[in-house]
Amino acid sequence: MQGASLARQRRTRTGAAWLCLLLAGACAAFPAFAQGRPPAAPADKPLAAYFRETWTTRQGLPHNQVNAIAQTPDGYLWFGTWEGLVRYNGLEFHVFDRRNTPGLKDNGIRSVHAAPDGAIVVGTSRGGVSVKRGDAWRNWSMADGLAQDEIMDALYDHAGRLWVATENSGVSVVQATGKVVDYDVRNGLPSNVVYSLFEDRDGSMWVATAAGVVHFAGSRIDRFGVESGLPDAPAFHFLQDA
Repeated sequence: MQGASLARQRRTRTGAAWLCLLLAGACAAFPAFAQGRPPAAPADKPLAAYFRETWTTRQGLPHNQVNAIAQTPDGYLWFGTWEGLVRYNGLEFHVFDRRNTPGLKDNGIRSVHAAPDGAIVVGTSRGGVSVKRGDAWRNWSMADGLAQDEIMDALYDHAGRLWVATENSGVSVVQATGKVVDYDVRNGLPSNVVYSLFEDRDGSMWVATAAGVVHFAGSRIDRFGVESGLPDAPAFHFLQDA
């Protein structure tokens, strides 16, 4: 009887050990489920596993060159093309251009950004900056104080200032009061050719120019070029990771 009892104890301990191993393996294999979250998609998932769709003039775009894409909080996708601004609702395309939108002064769209309040900020190739809030449009041009009407990029920051990158006249900043401040090679920029703008999480602004990068942080302006380790080449775009 004693031998049988010892055997049962060994089997019980062995079974418990296997159970612990199985549970540990399950938790290791499915850590997201163990923490109440669905598992993340595998990093090596091939592109062929995703649904793909192509939109061209055949589907409703006015032009096949798309220079910018943005999405507003309501889910609409916005495309900046050489023949107007396009809104896509998942089913159809609606085109905004000079023919149907007086507030849009040029059909050549170079940049599109969603403002913090949901407005759409549009930089045009020759017609300044157009801002759409609801159904109302507001255009900013040299007549309003911008350094140039040829726009490369434009966006509103979280402080309510409109930043405008021009083709070869530096950066114009429209304050919330309407006052315009210009920056060029005379007061902080390494080049008057500006390609893009990017607002940092901390509210500062990064500017990509033909001669390096500029960082606006409050009243401080820092320039980064070859001496900072960047290549001797223009900077075109910014992305911020997690």
